[in-house]
Amino acid sequence: MLLFSGDFPLMRIMMLNHNTAFGGGTFFRAFHAGRYLARFGHTVTLLTISPRARWTVRRVERDGVTIVETPDLLWGVGRTGWDLFDTLVRLWLVRQAEVDVVHAWDCRPVVILPALLARRRLADKGGRLVIDWADWWGRGGTQAERPGRAKHLYGRVETFFEEAFRTRADGTTVASLALARRADCCRLETLSGLAAVCHRLSREHRY
Repeated sequence: MLLFSGDFPLMRIMMLNHNTAFGGGTFFRAFHAGRYLARFGHTVTLLTISPRARWTVRRVERDGVTIVETPDLLWGVGRTGWDLFDTLVRLWLVRQAEVDVVHAWDCRPVVILPALLARRRLADKGGRLVIDWADWWGRGGTQAERPGRAKHLYGRVETFFEEAFRTRADGTTVASLALARRADCCRLETLSGLAAVCHRLSREHRY
């Protein structure tokens, strides 16, 4: 795949994730993909949720990746990409960023809304938006297995964010074969090489 070709121009890549930093989940797929890209000389910045911060942005360097931990006012399972304040902070950060590729790791609000803003800014510069399909939460997914009637409300919200924006991407990565088939049904262009690398790296490196 061209992203990993030695002949491909060096790129500035911004990744957005909805997990807490080093807290598990898709964060590790994003981080290890970023480490791999950084080895080839690409500049990689990963926006992810701070485990504790409520108001401040923290930047750290790890294995060639600049990790930007954004503040979040929610707690527990709420600290998974739904916070309005976190979204606004990221929108402000994205407005200042000069990047060539935006990789949105799934479509929770703190990820997809800043990613779409960045995509609009990149439109005249030939930049690209890649969206990852990390899990199957909404329609027909894990929401249906959760107890209580409230799932009928937040399940619709989850489904909307999971499905509404994917056709705006220039390419799609997936976490599993089931999601690859679902992406094919939605006529999305999957980047199978990158997806395989992300999956392999996340399995090989555990923290």
